[in-house]
Amino acid sequence: MKWSLRPYQKRFARAVTDAFDGKVNGTPFTAVLGTAATGAGKTIISAALMWYWRRLGARSLFLADSDELCDQSVKKLYSAAEIIADLEKAGSRASMKSDAVVGSIQTMQRPTRLERFRPDHFQYVIADEAHLSLADGWQRVLQHFRSGGARILGVTATPERGDKKSLMRFYEHLAAEISLTDLIAARHLSPIIVETVPLEIRINSKIGDGEMEDVAEELRQYYAAVIEAFERHAGDRKRVLWFHASVKASREFASMLMAREHSAAHVDGGSQDREELIRGFEMGRFQHLCNCQILTKGYDCPPIDCVVILRPYKSRTAYIQAAGRGTRLYCPHGCVEWCEHPDRKQNCLILDFLWEFETHDVMGPADLMTDVPEQRAALRETLRQGKPKNLLDTDQFVTGEREAHLLERLKRQAGKHGRRVDAMTFAAMMHTPDLLDYEPVAQWQARPVSAAQAGMLERAGVEVSTIRDRGMASRIMDVIIARRDRDAATVKQLMTLVKAGVPHSPDLTREEASKLIDALWKKS
Repeated sequence: MKWSLRPYQKRFARAVTDAFDGKVNGTPFTAVLGTAATGAGKTIISAALMWYWRRLGARSLFLADSDELCDQSVKKLYSAAEIIADLEKAGSRASMKSDAVVGSIQTMQRPTRLERFRPDHFQYVIADEAHLSLADGWQRVLQHFRSGGARILGVTATPERGDKKSLMRFYEHLAAEISLTDLIAARHLSPIIVETVPLEIRINSKIGDGEMEDVAEELRQYYAAVIEAFERHAGDRKRVLWFHASVKASREFASMLMAREHSAAHVDGGSQDREELIRGFEMGRFQHLCNCQILTKGYDCPPIDCVVILRPYKSRTAYIQAAGRGTRLYCPHGCVEWCEHPDRKQNCLILDFLWEFETHDVMGPADLMTDVPEQRAALRETLRQGKPKNLLDTDQFVTGEREAHLLERLKRQAGKHGRRVDAMTFAAMMHTPDLLDYEPVAQWQARPVSAAQAGMLERAGVEVSTIRDRGMASRIMDVIIARRDRDAATVKQLMTLVKAGVPHSPDLTREEASKLIDALWKKS
């Protein structure tokens, strides 16, 4: 391959192949799901897998949701792994001898096109934007090839929790997850700064795709105040992407920006000069680009350093896709990884205006971090207070508060003789916030803890009765095994230190923890 994979991309690809090879649950899965936040490089991971499968002598199909995404995918497969993929869409027909095909789902679901391929023609199928894959057309294609023995991988940006459970009606296993938090913390994406602008915007219209024209009409009265707020908080931003409730609203708002001497443009699906406008924005010919629902999934413009979502989203996935347009790293010197050039993009600013929409359970910046109600509510309240403005810091602060509460509870048990720690306190001790919010999504995960799991967990010092199901047990075991492999402090050692009130880090080695405990015994 021309590009080397980042560590998290390697872990993702390995988890997928392990699931197909039967290394997860003892039985090979035929359909697995992988979620990865916008900017994680889903197509790059897909290219790596298709390259690997080709080496095994297998043919693979990459299914995309639009003509533009098909064209982009063909280019990325080649640039990442030198895969020359044939195209199956509209007037383009793939060779039956090709070992890699990119197909448009709109084309592939047509009976005359699907019948070109025998059910066993492809050994692997990747469904891009997998949150759509329960639709009838998607299922017609996926079930056609699954019946012939193909392994199906669905990839999507982080969906809502309910969506994951729905998707598990088709997919058998959630193989890998890459969160926005992980990517920002590892400096693979830009930090997100949230600026709360508490305009009293009140919308009475229903919130739904069919009512967006009414919402847009109500928003018009606030446009001048929104632009003034932008000038106060974000006037120095280089590329600003605006999402509007309607094409008419987007066009009118762009005109208002230009009337205030801002360089701006509007683009929609019917714009004859669409490609020229988008290219001009990317090259910095104007500061603002206004759109309505066309520059979401699949649109990459790394220089974007400010996103303003001036419309309500009830779908978390859709909100994440819109906000994610500004999270990619950018350096004018061509650096593709985080660098120290002073003129690189420092962060992505999200201006948050629509507070009154929260009564309609509309998405906001807190939803980029989590869809857990308790965590989301705490994040929203912290963001309202404006400290800290860095979204990752805010999320870590709220998570830290939850963990501190759990550890304080364990400390209060210092005089008791419990030798094991409950599952939630284990998550706090190990600083694994995803475990704090764990819920089973696959059927096998919801099964009772196995006898083998119970035995290992008891020996490790975890109270099995507090573990809800097999999936949670599996995650805890993964943490324990990974810690054992790097000789980190054991559960029992950390529990002793927490109960004694000794400051510590979950990254302590076993030897370091042992020395601290020995010092405790000497003092006593």
